[in-house]
This record gives sequence, C-alpha cells and structure tokens, in this order.
Amino acid sequence: MPSAITNALAFLLVLAAVGSVAVALRVRRGDNGGRWLAVVMVGAAWVGVLTAAGFYAGSAERLLLARKVRYAGYAVIPPAWFLFAARFTDADRLAGRRAVAALAGFVALTLAVVATTHVHGLFYTGEASYRLVDGVPDLSATRGAYFDLYIGVTYVLIAVGTALLLLQAVRTRRAFRRQALTLAVAALVPWTANAASLVWPTAFPFDPTPVALPVSGALIATSLRRHRLFDTAPVARDIVVDRLDDGVLVLDGDDRVLDFNPVMEALLVAGTEVGDPLADAAPPGVVRAIGDATGDGGANGDATDNGGTDDSDDGDASSDRGVTLAVGGDRRTYDVRVTPLSGRVAGAGRVALFRDVTLRERRERELAARNERLDRFAGVVSHDLRNPLNVAEGYRELAAADRDSPYLDRVADAHERMETIIDDLLLLARGDAVEPRSVRLSTLAREAWETVDTLEATLSVESDRRLRADPTRTRRLFENLFRNAVEHGGDGVRVEVGATDDGFAVADDGPGVDPADADDLFEAGRSGAGSTGLGLAIVRTVAEDHGWSVGLDRDAAGARFVVSGVADAADAPVDADTDADDRVGRGDRPGTGRDSDRDPPGSRND
Repeated sequence: MPSAITNALAFLLVLAAVGSVAVALRVRRGDNGGRWLAVVMVGAAWVGVLTAAGFYAGSAERLLLARKVRYAGYAVIPPAWFLFAARFTDADRLAGRRAVAALAGFVALTLAVVATTHVHGLFYTGEASYRLVDGVPDLSATRGAYFDLYIGVTYVLIAVGTALLLLQAVRTRRAFRRQALTLAVAALVPWTANAASLVWPTAFPFDPTPVALPVSGALIATSLRRHRLFDTAPVARDIVVDRLDDGVLVLDGDDRVLDFNPVMEALLVAGTEVGDPLADAAPPGVVRAIGDATGDGGANGDATDNGGTDDSDDGDASSDRGVTLAVGGDRRTYDVRVTPLSGRVAGAGRVALFRDVTLRERRERELAARNERLDRFAGVVSHDLRNPLNVAEGYRELAAADRDSPYLDRVADAHERMETIIDDLLLLARGDAVEPRSVRLSTLAREAWETVDTLEATLSVESDRRLRADPTRTRRLFENLFRNAVEHGGDGVRVEVGATDDGFAVADDGPGVDPADADDLFEAGRSGAGSTGLGLAIVRTVAEDHGWSVGLDRDAAGARFVVSGVADAADAPVDADTDADDRVGRGDRPGTGRDSDRDPPGSRND
C-alpha cells in the first residue's frame, strides 16, 4: 500500500509534469532555440510521470521497466538543452545539422543500451533489487560502463550549454542579464541535485532529479512571464540594435519593455529592465511621445509636440511625431516613429524609434531665418533699384518726345536689361511656385526664342514631346539657354532643341565651353564679357524647382546642356493656352533681328 509521502510526491510530480508541458507549448515557437527548450520541458514532464508511476510498481521488474522507459526523457534533456543554449546565444555553429545528427545518434544509442541492458549489462550489471527507503520505492542496481559514459557526456553537454548562457550574462547588457542568469540557474538546479545523489547516494532516499526538474520549469516560466523570454533575441540584436545612432524601444502588446539600446537607455528611467511596464520605465514625456506617434494619446508629460503627421489610420502604418525632451540637463528634439510588430513576437507589440534631430532642426531654423533675411533684402533691392529706373525711363520718354536720337534707343535697351537683371535676382533669391501642366517641348522652345534677341541665329526643334512643366518658368529656362548660345556662340550660331530619354537638351554649334569653366558653370556670378553671370544659375534654379537636374555634355562639339528627370506627359491633355503650334511655325526659324547693342561673343559662362 503506497504511503502518504509517496502519494504526495506522485501528485506533485504529475502536477509539475502538466506545468512543464504548458511551458513547452508556450516556448515551442521561439525562433532562438524555443523548440529545443520545448523538448527539454517535455522530457522533464516524461521523467516526472514515469517517476510517479514507478512509485506504484510494487516489484523490481515493473520498477526497472518504469526506469528504462523514463530514460526516454533523461536521454533527450541534455542534448536538447545544449542545442537550445547554442541557438539562444547565437552560437549556431554548435547547433548545425551535424551536431543535431550526432546528438540524435547518442540519444538512440543510449535508449538501445538501456533497453537491452539485461543482455549485456552495459548500463546496469547484475540483478536489480527492489526496496523501500522511508516509504518510497527504490531500485538498487550496479552501474555499468556505459552508464558512466552516459553520465559524463550528459554532464558535458549541460555544462557547455550553461556556460554559454553564463558567458552571455557577462557580456550582454544589464537589461538581458537576468534573463540569461535565470536560464543558467534553471539548468543548474536539477543537475546539481543529480550529481549530489550520485556522489552521496546514502544521503537521498531516492533520485532527487525528477523533483528538481519542476523547479527548473518554474524558473523558466518566470523568465517567460517576467523577462519576456523568446520575445527578443538578445545576442543577435546586440550586433545591430546596440550600434544604431537612434534610440530603439521595443514594447509588447501589454506595453512592457522587451528591448532597448544604449541610446534609448538615456531617455528611460535609471534601472529600467526588460519586462518593466512602459509607465514605470519611461518619463511622462517619452510615454506621451510614443502615445502621440501611435495615435492613442499618452500620459501627460513634459514632451513638447513640434508638429509631425499621424499617418496611422488602421493600426498597420507607421507614424511620425516630433517632440522635444529634457535629456541630461539639455533639451533635445526627436523624430519619433512607432511601427507595429508582427511575426514571432507575441501580442500586438510595437517598436519606437527616437531619432535625434536637434542639429537638423537648428540648421533648418537658421536656414529659414537666413532665407527670410534674403527675401527682405531682395525686396528692398528691387524697390530701391526700380524707383530710380522708373524715373530714368520717364525722363528718357520725355526726351524721346522732343527729339529722335539713336542714343535714346540704347538707353531704352539698357533699362530693359536692368529690368531683366532685377527679375533674375528676385527669381534666384525668392523662387516662384512651380505649377506643372502638360505642354509641348516645341511650343515652349519657340515661344522662348521669340523673346530673345537672336539676330542671325537659327533654331531647330527636333521633338514634339509633351512634358509636365510650368510653362512660364520653363520658358525662362529656355530663354537663358538661348541667350547664352547667341551671346557666346558667334554670329549665325545654330541652336537645336531635342528630346532625350528622360528630358531634353539644348545644343549649339558654337565654340563650346572652356574646360576650365565647366565645373562651376552654373554658379551665380560666373560671367562672360558683358554678361551678368545669372543666366545659367537661373537655368539650374528653374530645373531644381521642378525636381529636374541640368548638366553640361562635355563630349559635345559645341555647347550642349542636358535637362534630366523630366516627367513625360504624352497621355495628358495639352493646355490650349500653351499649345502655340498654330502661332509659331515648325522647323528652322531665323532670329528676330531686333536692333540692339549685343554683347560680343565671349567665354561661355552666362
């Protein structure tokens, strides 16, 4: 008749086995060794159940059978523990296919030796005797040669796996140290008890290992609950996350901390560990910033919202917020992006990325202030220049009414040129809004040609492609390219406009560009004889305002300017007011031949 202590032990072992299976079900999906830890827990449950069954064997034969069957659990636990530790600590080279095959072979050999030990005596020698020790059934048997080999191999596997975890605990950040230490202690408890029973067999009425294994399972369950075991891979993330310049904070579905890097640690409460609730781990400003970026509000804090947009409309999109936080006595500005987690991470977790943009914000404020000053300066200059210019033009008109003089025509040309220079300066200083429409390349080119003093030069337009462009601004671009060609290409220069794969080009058959001037050709102030040096600078400004790029084809015989990145609008309707093919003929078109004081040909820098 089983004793009360036997019944109590059996009940506890079965209860612990159920708990071990529950833990196995919880960890089996962990990518970083979870399946191997599940094997360990199932093995522990198997050992517990067979140990409890052995309490009711009643004879040496039935107890020996229970012990042999129990070794199916004992045999798999050490190899599975070793493979788990190798995967968990990112030592994958120790858990490759060859290692798994070798360990599986060791398990199969052990089970075969145990099952046939009555034939060869390699595991147990002689007859086993049944006895009761303090009311607990036990089996007295002499250990064979393979038993000692088995104990040696299993202890090496357990020792190496535990050492891997201890090494990780030493080298990893404090936030993950308890996680690794808990697992190491979970391994040491049962096998320390097992070793003690082997060294001092008379001190224990029965093998304490099956009782110690549930303690190990309880520690692992604690790590699952408190330290979020398997929700993150601490070693692999050290290689990437810890080296980021941005703060990274990983939260689970219950807003508990799963991970954070050293940059983020400076924004959290001192002593924060994995598993802590966000409300306890972070100052109110950080909590509010994460809540605002997620779109679910947040705790009231000291974060100052600097704008940002919330792109989260269904919970699956990332969103950005800008916040200013007090960090180490200084105020820093962060862009906060919160992204939902998916995949193997349990629960509807999220990761928050804090990017320090303090210097960028400062530079943007300085640039905005500088642009504002420049805009005011341009307005003052425009006003102060146009007033005396208008006065001078008024006196010129009065003089022209009294007398007819070619010199007054030259004064008029000079006034017109000054107006153009003022407009160019304002364009460079302020820029104008770009309003793209569907327009024909040929229309823009010919209309621009009509406004330029082209003398004997001729224009050839080789393409009728439709573009997405601002007509007014793009005409200014063509005007300056044409003026540049006429002023520096010589009398009778031929200008050609053609399409390219992603834009268009303006070329002439003039002397080309001096290689010494090619590098800074588009800089304001680079001028040829009689030029302002603003023409090509305006060309670049117009192109960049459209999102295009412009460059010089250095291999061309003459000067060839290529504009790239232009959107094709072949399928879009054409604006009637810009489709001027009925007003401007096709093919070569001679210059307008207006009488003007044209600057002589010079170096091609305008």
